[in-house]
Amino acid sequence: MEIHNLLVVITLSFTTDVAKCCLIAGVSTVTSHRLLGYAYRNTSGITLSSCVSLCKSDTYCVSVNYDFVSKWCELNERNTLMAPGNLKHWPVNFYVYLERVPVHNLCSFTSCQNGGICEFDKESLKIWCRCRNGYIGRRCEVCGNNSLGLQDGRISDVSFTASSSKSTNLPHMARFNKPKSWMPQDNDTNRYLQIDLAPHRYFITKIAFRGDDSGVSALTFKVKYKDSNNNWQTVGNEDLGSFKETVFEHTPYAGATILKKFDPPITSTVIRILPQESNSAYKLELYGCRLVK
Repeated sequence: MEIHNLLVVITLSFTTDVAKCCLIAGVSTVTSHRLLGYAYRNTSGITLSSCVSLCKSDTYCVSVNYDFVSKWCELNERNTLMAPGNLKHWPVNFYVYLERVPVHNLCSFTSCQNGGICEFDKESLKIWCRCRNGYIGRRCEVCGNNSLGLQDGRISDVSFTASSSKSTNLPHMARFNKPKSWMPQDNDTNRYLQIDLAPHRYFITKIAFRGDDSGVSALTFKVKYKDSNNNWQTVGNEDLGSFKETVFEHTPYAGATILKKFDPPITSTVIRILPQESNSAYKLELYGCRLVK
């Protein structure tokens, strides 16, 4: 009987305080819920109305959690607009969201990654990240596999160098939008095409290649890149405890474009294509994102 009476008292107290809360101007309320992870200040032994007033007097407070049993008040630095996934069911609790937006600090609580810029619309009260450098996602956390700029010219002609070239097939012609391609000399035994991406460092996820429009194919090749210590590394994978260099296979059709993933992706400012056979031709595009410090 004592337990039953206690539950009745708690229920009546909860209902009474809910009614009082809902008369408070400028707030929205959710019963039996609390916002987890963003409380920065707390106090106990006060009413719900006092808890909300405490939040209103603090410019960084945008919502509160209130426990009706313990009269525990938590001030939150975020609300369900900024952290919708953190509102959880919590018995005998009350979540109160102040219908105000602290414009001066809203974006400071939104972590846009990889150089993304936080933007805020005052009318809709929505925030989002405007992504840059090829990244996508709610917080610009995902590399969108954009082209790095070989085809469209963002990577300049002087960024292309090679061990050798045929007179009409120069290094900078290794682009998809060129009528010709890069071709090494037939007697070159140390063949390579180098693309310098400096001063930026890139997270490179894929490479696309094809041969020359005249019918000369892109044959097998390996890929090297400079690591953060400026040492050359070869793209490859561990195979049964030993490192195995990846050989990118050619296609018999010169005009067919082949897309290959780097698994794992590589991070570098310089990349080299090493043809394994003579009488070959290459047009290339690299995909990934520019790294942001």
